[in-house]
Amino acid sequence: ARGKELIKRGEIFEKIRLLFSRFNPLTTAHRMSQGVKEIRKKLDNIANDHKKFGFKFKSEPILRRREASCSYVYVPNIIGREDDVDKIMHKLLDPDVKQDVSCLTIVGIGGLGKTTLAQLVYNDRSEERRVGEEGS
Repeated sequence: ARGKELIKRGEIFEKIRLLFSRFNPLTTAHRMSQGVKEIRKKLDNIANDHKKFGFKFKSEPILRRREASCSYVYVPNIIGREDDVDKIMHKLLDPDVKQDVSCLTIVGIGGLGKTTLAQLVYNDRSEERRVGEEGS
């Protein structure tokens, strides 16, 4: 009888411990609701500041148009890319390569000339195909 009572107490203690545990769904939900309340309070403050300072919202969608591009590059304006074009063409066309390379990535910061390099390679390859077709 005493053993059963101790087991029952242990079960009750375990239930109480789980009730106040950090991982209890109820305490987690309570903490989440408190966090949501804080966020709402901050958003309300932002909205009030917006009114106080006279800011106006525009609900127009922002449309960004990509700049149109083509594969044409005025080659005389390009300096020092011949070696890069040759290396890429070699990687793409080398018959001794163990794996077929159908795609290469050109990575770098903006303004480095990645697009120009890709256009030069494309035009070089197009010229090679055109000469091959005329010769056959």
